[in-house]
Amino acid sequence: MSIRARTLIPLKGVAGDCMRRQPSSEHYLWPIAYLSGAGRRAVVTATCMAVAFCLAGCWDRTEVDDIAFVTGIGLDAAPGNQVYVTFHIAVPRALAGGGGPGGGGGSGGGTQQTTLITTLMGRSVVGVVNLMNAYVDRRPSFVHGKVIVIGEALARRGVAPYISELVRFRETRRTMFLVVAKGTAKEFMERNRPVIEQNPTKNLELLALTNRQTGLVPPSQLHRFLVEMQSLGEEPLVILAGVKEERPGGRTEQGRGGQEESTGVSQDGGEGGQDGVKDGQPKEPSKFPEPPPRPTRTDEDYTAGTSPRAGGNPVEFLGAAVFRGDRMAGEISGDEVRAVLLLRGTFKRGIAASTDPFVESRYVSYDVRLARPTQIKITRSGQSFHVQVKIMLEGEVIGTQTRVDYSNPKNLRTLEKHLAAEIKKFAQDTIKKAQTDFQADIFAFGNKARHLTTTWQQWVDLDWPEKFPRASIDVDVSVELRRTGLLFKPPAPTPRREPDGSEG
Repeated sequence: MSIRARTLIPLKGVAGDCMRRQPSSEHYLWPIAYLSGAGRRAVVTATCMAVAFCLAGCWDRTEVDDIAFVTGIGLDAAPGNQVYVTFHIAVPRALAGGGGPGGGGGSGGGTQQTTLITTLMGRSVVGVVNLMNAYVDRRPSFVHGKVIVIGEALARRGVAPYISELVRFRETRRTMFLVVAKGTAKEFMERNRPVIEQNPTKNLELLALTNRQTGLVPPSQLHRFLVEMQSLGEEPLVILAGVKEERPGGRTEQGRGGQEESTGVSQDGGEGGQDGVKDGQPKEPSKFPEPPPRPTRTDEDYTAGTSPRAGGNPVEFLGAAVFRGDRMAGEISGDEVRAVLLLRGTFKRGIAASTDPFVESRYVSYDVRLARPTQIKITRSGQSFHVQVKIMLEGEVIGTQTRVDYSNPKNLRTLEKHLAAEIKKFAQDTIKKAQTDFQADIFAFGNKARHLTTTWQQWVDLDWPEKFPRASIDVDVSVELRRTGLLFKPPAPTPRREPDGSEG
């Protein structure tokens, strides 16, 4: 144990007198020390008030009711290398009061317009913002932006200049969803007529988030696109949107302002008002969806605007737009998006139907998800590259149309092999399409090939975008069905005797 030495300092005079001579707070506040009690209080009060005025933050305030919140932006190609910019502006009073449903809202039926949709043409996206104040009485703000819709023509021309402009602007959120619309973005935003959701851009946001439950659209946000566009190891995949054209006599959703559309559909679900009669004339009943123009492999083998449906919101998200750099190279269907997500290892879950391995004309429905992350291994031999992908899925049988007992382990193993073979076929077809039609690595295999190089320059010289179309890719799929739904055995009808005496 060490003993800390204490140092004694000799003091002149009395120690107590020395202590009294130490500086006190009064010495530091000597100007106030010579003031009377009232004077001191006055100085302290004045100082506190001065500090309070300096801390006030209302000098640069912006009132909420002075701002026009832009919740959606649409971009379309314009002549002369210019751009059409469509702004989707919320009308808070109408939204809070439950105004008319859908897109541009409506003024009919005593309701207010829920949103303002306006289009301007200019040299840049942000450059036309001030011009909008020539007829919009509030200052536009992008802080609550949710979605950016790009027209197909502009997407094929190249979107890098406009994406760069948006991400540089301080008010633009990089979490905004990015969508490519068939046709024009202006038409798509104007045709959006949601019924359940009051805010049209909130409706688009919820549609974009369905990739977590269905896998029919890719995750697509502004920041993600910016990173993938500049990457040497992958290409962007953007949500594909379209408008479903309703054929005459088809049933539509509730129209603007609670009024009925031209097809005569009333708010209560009937056509032409009460008992399906309008103006004393019976209306044509609702028609079923038209069959697809070509045979499809699955129920999800469609792109936006072509799904076999009738009624509901005319706009839909289905499939994806494939980009090569900043230019759109083509589109893929909903089931091909699932294959891409499985190969990337970002698939969450989804429900699908497959042919029954025991009865060809019947189908089995199943719910699958990734059991473990997708394994990707890339090897190199000279200038040749080989990619090995292993996909491991698990799920459950949720529906059958046959009397096959899938609680029998032998039957269940047969079904698992059958599903694995079908999923492998979809994956291989999607890979072939990406290599031949698009020549774009939408699977991010290149990110796994970077370990083949040791420096950045070697990675650049490897030129993976040029090597990907010629790479050899093998896919292995395994499926494990853990449950067979709420029934152990399929229900069977009770045998009944026919009138002629035979067993039915």
